[in-house]
Amino acid sequence: METPDTIPAQQTEPKDAAPKLRIGRLEVGINIVVQLIVMLAMLVMINYVSNKYYKRWNWARNQQVELSDMTRSLLENLPKPMRAIVFFSDPGEAEQDARTMLREYEFAAGGKLTVEDVNPELNFARARDLQAKYKFGAIENVIILDYDGRSKFINSAELAEMEQRDPMAEMQARMQGQSLPPPRMISFNGEQVLTNEILALTEPKQNKIYLLNGHGEYDLGGKKTEGLKLYAQRQNLLLANLTLADVDRIPDDASSVMILGPKFDYTERDLKVITEYWDRKGRIFITLGKTGGKTPNLFSWLSARGVRPQDDYVLRVANAGGVQVLQSGAIISATPSPVTSTLEGVALELIGATQSFELDRAKETTEQLKLTGILVSPQGFWGDSEFNEGDTEAPLFDPKKDRQGPLLLGVLVEKGSSTDPNVKLETSRLVVVGNSDFLTDDGLRAAPMALDLTSNSVNWMLNRDVLIKIPPKQKNKLTLSLSLEQLNTIRLWTMIYIPLIVALIGLYYLCSRHGKNLFIITAWLAGAFLAGVAAWYILLWRLGMEEAKSVPRNLLIAIGIAVALTVISIVINRHENQKREASKN
Repeated sequence: METPDTIPAQQTEPKDAAPKLRIGRLEVGINIVVQLIVMLAMLVMINYVSNKYYKRWNWARNQQVELSDMTRSLLENLPKPMRAIVFFSDPGEAEQDARTMLREYEFAAGGKLTVEDVNPELNFARARDLQAKYKFGAIENVIILDYDGRSKFINSAELAEMEQRDPMAEMQARMQGQSLPPPRMISFNGEQVLTNEILALTEPKQNKIYLLNGHGEYDLGGKKTEGLKLYAQRQNLLLANLTLADVDRIPDDASSVMILGPKFDYTERDLKVITEYWDRKGRIFITLGKTGGKTPNLFSWLSARGVRPQDDYVLRVANAGGVQVLQSGAIISATPSPVTSTLEGVALELIGATQSFELDRAKETTEQLKLTGILVSPQGFWGDSEFNEGDTEAPLFDPKKDRQGPLLLGVLVEKGSSTDPNVKLETSRLVVVGNSDFLTDDGLRAAPMALDLTSNSVNWMLNRDVLIKIPPKQKNKLTLSLSLEQLNTIRLWTMIYIPLIVALIGLYYLCSRHGKNLFIITAWLAGAFLAGVAAWYILLWRLGMEEAKSVPRNLLIAIGIAVALTVISIVINRHENQKREASKN
């Protein structure tokens, strides 16, 4: 029978207790939606702020795409928006570097330069439209810069310096049916070329270059200058013919004058007009092969400016499969100059007659001239004084008449420059190359790098030589050389040690969740390891293996650690058991 003391007290709530808050499904749904909206708004705000205010670092080892201060200043101060169209039909290493660098240009321009990358295979219609608008082929690798209705083309071959191979070795390899690997890229000149072309395109005045004719020169009316005309169009240069007999002076709008391979001499009146232009801080580019004594007046005019033409035939006799072949070539000089700084050591295969020059160093003092060689003949070439084009007999070197190489084949002449490199003065400038055919269509096919030499020469003549000083980025191949022992160490760590460590961590975590004694587990694992090592070496000893006689240092360390862990685990476990027994008593 229950007594009042044993009857459980009824649990009654106080009358003034607050009623319980019941939250329905609608309120829960609204709460979740509000939270999602708040989180989304925070993400949008963080993304907006990070897009406007951020800091970029370049952690690349070789700094291939790090832009110079000159380029950054040019891009930040572009007067109008510019568009760069990337059209690579067959991209390689240089093209990939160009894409990466153009992204840096786009970022540095702060919205003033946009890059459009057109894949002709994926976007065929857009590729066709561009080809029709800018007049280029479907298999070209080009970058098109479009600015204020004007455009310039950059061929991907201009962006990199490739490994130069011996033409004779390549010819022999082809004759033997051997395939050669593609040439290796030595340096990347992308910044120098891109910045140079952007500056040329943004200049308010289009540079006009006159090609003198009337003496058998190459001019715009001939079929051999199509490559030169295309180059000028892509470089935003205006070419025009000029006959000296029709004018009293070279026009004031002439940025430069070209004399390309004259076959007949200039009259005294012609040279007077050229001299008057030269004295007006004129810029003259001359290509002059062997003329056989037909241009003495022009030779005298050049000699008065420190360049003495030798009117010889620079050549070398090579043996190609048992056949003697005449070769004519040049190597861009290592002499420091604004024209050759980015092309040093590049070989050019020249076609046609090539003559050499001598420099009259005395003119540097008497006429205030600065003479610099830019082209020299390769090893084994000489200047033959009697050989002419069309001769069937192979020439032989005559030390009494001929000139032994290396010979000077190209010269820069500057008049009125300051000895202080920090002082920039308006000067007369002259470029002379001892080959009249290297800018013809056949010459450019034989030596495409001739356009780079011409481009640098034109930039120097037009006072854009400061851009040529942007150094190329050297391509250093990163190689990792590992010994067999190091490879075995990497293999053991990746295939055994690291997975084993992860497995042990997982085992310990699982045992701790189930209340197992971790010290006993440690002792058992260490003991199992020691037993396994002992069993392995006993097996090696029974098999008579030499490895059983010595234990590697790393294994000895592991055995020591395993023994220490076993002892420590047993000691700590015994100590814990004693404490547990003492607490029970």
